[in-house]
Amino acid sequence: MQLLKQIKANRSRLTVGLIGFVFLFIMLAEKQWNRPDAIRHDMTSYYGYLPAVFINHDLTLSYSDQPEYEGQYAWVVGAEKGKILRMTMGLAVMETPFFAVADVGASLFGLERKAYSPWFFFFMYLGAVFYLTLAVKLCIQNLKYFFSSEVATLTTLALVFGTNLYYYSFCEALMSHVFNFFLYTWLINRCIHWHLQPNAKDAAAMGLAIGLLILIRPIHILALLIPLLYQGGSVEKWLKLRNRGTHIIWMALIIAACVFPQLAYWKYLSGNWFVYTYRDEHFFFNQPMIWKGLLGFRKGWLIYSPIMFLSLFGLIWSRRRLGEFKLVFLLLLPCYGYVVFSWWCWWYGGSFGSRPMIDLLPLMAFPLANFFQFMTNRYRRGFNYAVLTVLAFCYLNIFQIRQYQSSELHWDSMTRELYFKIFLNNTWPDNYENLLSHPDYEAAKKGTRDI
Repeated sequence: MQLLKQIKANRSRLTVGLIGFVFLFIMLAEKQWNRPDAIRHDMTSYYGYLPAVFINHDLTLSYSDQPEYEGQYAWVVGAEKGKILRMTMGLAVMETPFFAVADVGASLFGLERKAYSPWFFFFMYLGAVFYLTLAVKLCIQNLKYFFSSEVATLTTLALVFGTNLYYYSFCEALMSHVFNFFLYTWLINRCIHWHLQPNAKDAAAMGLAIGLLILIRPIHILALLIPLLYQGGSVEKWLKLRNRGTHIIWMALIIAACVFPQLAYWKYLSGNWFVYTYRDEHFFFNQPMIWKGLLGFRKGWLIYSPIMFLSLFGLIWSRRRLGEFKLVFLLLLPCYGYVVFSWWCWWYGGSFGSRPMIDLLPLMAFPLANFFQFMTNRYRRGFNYAVLTVLAFCYLNIFQIRQYQSSELHWDSMTRELYFKIFLNNTWPDNYENLLSHPDYEAAKKGTRDI
């Protein structure tokens, strides 16, 4: 009995430790870091800064044509003094401590300092596990400000194992999504804490989180809306801002300090403070594909992470419990969805589900927890029902991820017909190829939206 009481009292810590252990085990079992293409596609451009700075000491990438770097610097654009990496450097900044450990370890153990090797990849994937584990801890803390410990823990487990975050936490963990998930969780954590007790340290932390988010992807300038609009409907909020002007200045300076290295990098190589590295890829703000982005079978967010329907239902009952977030939900969610689904490739290439929506999961955790709290308070065994609901969605999510890894669930050509043919079914349809709808990427770049 005493053991059960201790377990219940330390439920949150045990959950954090369990998730960290589980993903460390998955990392070691899946051995993604041991694959020759462990870093591929977008990941090559995120990671490319690290070997350029710490091993080759050459930001011009003049070494990138050597055979050992084949395929790793395909996504670059030409500039006056060399080649510019397509992605911005935020992810490389966050990976730097783990790259440094790998580099020092290679020297200590007499290993070759080869950045594109399983040794270095191992520490990069270990970094993703670290950030995910820390994000889980912060997410539970955030939710416990508004909900019971049981609901906070259940909701966090639902996010990690019941959405496409799970896939991007172990298989393509060096994409930006785990890192963004951590940064948004940290931003919300410090935002809540600052509003409870304003202090310069939390203001600086918010500035650092927002600065790194922008440095990973400039679209995340929208993250500014979280500290700006939290408790935005109260007079007390604006009095806090007026009386803490130095905090705002401090936060703005840190954001600028985060962004400046990217601007200096562009200026050094091209002579311009800003370089649009996506060339012929653009947003089509006059034709956002919001409906298909949310509910389309090619990549619909709610189709491939259906547990988020419950989060949307939770918004209905959020006014009383989550009034502090009212303006954040009203403005940030529509703005973010509008921008994300205005991109030319609104399905975001080969991916499981709508991967850019992962970044907002720390915010969507609140209405999801609100739904589970509603069930818990409304029904005598409501929490048990909530647990069973989460388990069902987690099973579906993991089942579909396995289908995706085998290509039965196609990476970019899914249709309604194929989806229902393979739903909870590992048998490949006889007419599989005929059920696919391959997107025309070149037409999409030119503005064809209904793909």
